[in-house]
Amino acid sequence: MGVTPRRPGWIRRVFGVPTSRWAGWFLARFNGPMNRRLVARLQLGGGERVLEIGPGPGVALEAIARRLPNGRVTGLDPSPVMRSMAEARLRRKFPPERYRLEAGEVGALPFPDASFDAIYSANSVQLWAPLDAALREITRVAAPGARLVLGAQEVAIRGAGRTVRELFDPLVGGLSGPAWTVESVGRGGVGRFHYRYVEARRAERGSESAAGRA
Repeated sequence: MGVTPRRPGWIRRVFGVPTSRWAGWFLARFNGPMNRRLVARLQLGGGERVLEIGPGPGVALEAIARRLPNGRVTGLDPSPVMRSMAEARLRRKFPPERYRLEAGEVGALPFPDASFDAIYSANSVQLWAPLDAALREITRVAAPGARLVLGAQEVAIRGAGRTVRELFDPLVGGLSGPAWTVESVGRGGVGRFHYRYVEARRAERGSESAAGRA
């Protein structure tokens, strides 16, 4: 998050770098149903290191932490207000070793290479610019075999000045290569709010090297 979409408006104010607790409340309500469904697609086993990019008030972070009795979830968000809300949510339910919150943006992830076994983001990808730089950073911090799930509400995509196709065609294209295998591209929804998502798997080191030589 924290980048400027092509057209200003409420999407930038709410999904960019939120500065109010009201925005956090809205995000928790608006993103909640999508987060519950997409977090399940991470297929976590319980001991992974998981990164969420743009967690907002921490609804998905909580859902992920519940699936990691022997792992750890890290949330990266540029908004101090959102990090504070997420910290308060997690602190009530989990010991400090189960989670971590960091300031930063997707274009310059403050983590070493191969740091995470799974990466998740919902209603943030529509603001990533340039997209190729964001995907390079995600690829860098993903461990071999890591799982990636990215999603966005259709209304949020349109509010950022894009169509679904304008967002997902380059997104899927950027994940189609030796570093990633796209496993699923789909659509879901609750009521009149629909979202799109893509799932991908990071190549194992051996298979990626072989593909790179081909």
